[in-house]
Amino acid sequence: MGAKEVMDRLAYEAKDMLGQGGRGVYAGGYQQAADISLGILDQKIDALMKRTTSGERLSDQELFLLGSLDALKKEMESELIDFWKRGGPGRVRTDERP
Repeated sequence: MGAKEVMDRLAYEAKDMLGQGGRGVYAGGYQQAADISLGILDQKIDALMKRTTSGERLSDQELFLLGSLDALKKEMESELIDFWKRGGPGRVRTDERP
């Protein structure tokens, strides 16, 4: 990509960002943060699952951990999606947990 294309792309992104009140930049950062967080959980879950598929028996603690990580990942995915559907930034949750 040449310099002109890069500048055109930057101009397009800036217009898009301003048109959305900065939401485009927020959306990108939000997605990256969600991907990183869920990716870490995926790595831990996959490591435990790989051991089981190779025939290794997990201890009771490891089985509990696997189940807990999977449940946590599902809850996080649900909360991340719900947050975004509610409007993302600037929205206040009415069901805040202590």
